[in-house]
Amino acid sequence: MFNEAAVYTLWCGTASGQKLRHPQGGITIEPATVVKRAVSCSSYFKLRRDADPPCQMRRRSLWNSASLSFQYPLLPSPRQTCYHSSVPALPEPNLPIPTPTPPLTLVFDLDGTLVDTAPDLIAATNHVMASLGRLPVSAGILRPQVSHGALAMIRAALGPEAATWDEPRLYPLFDQFIAYYQANIAVESQPFPGMVAALDRAEAAGHRLAVCTNKRESLARQLLESLGLAPRFATIAGRDTFKVYKPDPDHLLQTITQAAGNRDRAIMIGDSNVDVATAKAANIPVIAVSFGYCEPAVAHYAPDLIIDHYDDLDHAITTAHRQRGQPSAT
Repeated sequence: MFNEAAVYTLWCGTASGQKLRHPQGGITIEPATVVKRAVSCSSYFKLRRDADPPCQMRRRSLWNSASLSFQYPLLPSPRQTCYHSSVPALPEPNLPIPTPTPPLTLVFDLDGTLVDTAPDLIAATNHVMASLGRLPVSAGILRPQVSHGALAMIRAALGPEAATWDEPRLYPLFDQFIAYYQANIAVESQPFPGMVAALDRAEAAGHRLAVCTNKRESLARQLLESLGLAPRFATIAGRDTFKVYKPDPDHLLQTITQAAGNRDRAIMIGDSNVDVATAKAANIPVIAVSFGYCEPAVAHYAPDLIIDHYDDLDHAITTAHRQRGQPSAT
């Protein structure tokens, strides 16, 4: 969508130069009559030819392919609406040509943000519990730990007994978890509703996409490749990609750099308190998704915006930049 005003010129006339008489208004209009009107333009309007006589609308703006509508300004009531689509741009030397808005770098968390990975991670945890002769643990207990990694999920599954397990004792369970998960990484994991379409729109707008996750980079790549999503991202940065990881802000900032992005034109999208804390420490706007794994609800951590569905992402991106005093992205 365009957020600028565009100036259009309307000619009502014929090639032969005849005068035109509106059938209802009883007035004549010279072919040379020119009406200039500033209108706000939107993305799409249906192509219609309602006017009689037909009107030719020639765009005099900075965008070459927008369709738009406006009320015919010279005719008495009832007013006709004149529509035209895909009209060529005319040169306008006396209008300033602004520099196009640079693309954004959109940095996504992975688990709970891009992909619902909880079912496969819970299965890996319960595989470990089965090896210990324990019963499966419910998703209600394990799901809130997904954003905190495998060890957190194992500790949650062990319950109060986990306090008696030191780190060295947990490592064999961790290795068993990773081996099972690697072999079953995308059995039930699926992109969240609307996510793929949102990435399509972001790419069409020229935005650069990246992933910043505390999952191991190899596992993150394997998951995204299994779902056919990996080629969309300029970089996929995991917990072990750099020397630091979230909530250290350098994990996010180095991800932006590795994606050839600009930290002044970047947004973080995540689902957890870790994502919010990382973005705030890096002074990057953060959009949280409400459908992730965070408990208490992510709103508790005061992200810049929260979306309930990926259909809302485009508007959230624009709003986040306006709130930070940056130019609109769309």
